[in-house]
Amino acid sequence: MTGTLGDAGLALHLKDAASDPLRRRLDFPEPRIAAGKELRGQASAAIDVSDGLLADLGHLLETDGLGATLRIDELPRSREFLGRLKYAGVEADALFYELPLAAGDDYELCFTVAEDRAAMLEATISLLDCGCRCIGVIEAEPDIRCIRRDGSVYTPDGSGYLHFGD
Repeated sequence: MTGTLGDAGLALHLKDAASDPLRRRLDFPEPRIAAGKELRGQASAAIDVSDGLLADLGHLLETDGLGATLRIDELPRSREFLGRLKYAGVEADALFYELPLAAGDDYELCFTVAEDRAAMLEATISLLDCGCRCIGVIEAEPDIRCIRRDGSVYTPDGSGYLHFGD
């Protein structure tokens, strides 16, 4: 996964001003062109996260009937996102997971790469301004499983944006 997730969703949730860094992520997304070029010939699949991580990763997986386990405490979140959540009150815990998983409009790249190439590719993309982080594993068992650091299962409330309904 390149960059960070949840900023645009939090900007919408908090109704931030246009000058806010979170709002700028929503209004002026940065295309990950350099990262995309690094992925050529390395990644086995890639997609931009515009509809939410769960929805877009789901598109990659459904083609081959695969699944994934996401380590959701490892999802990349910006300093601004984490800082603003401190003041979001009781709902901060839910927003910590829900927005990176389902809010969308992040336009980061979610990609799959063979395990023997992962460390090298992560190091290469980490040199770019967007960074990169491994957030899970692809598995033969269908569906996406969200696992917290303590091993507990998290069941998201949302699944991302649906263009054509159910």
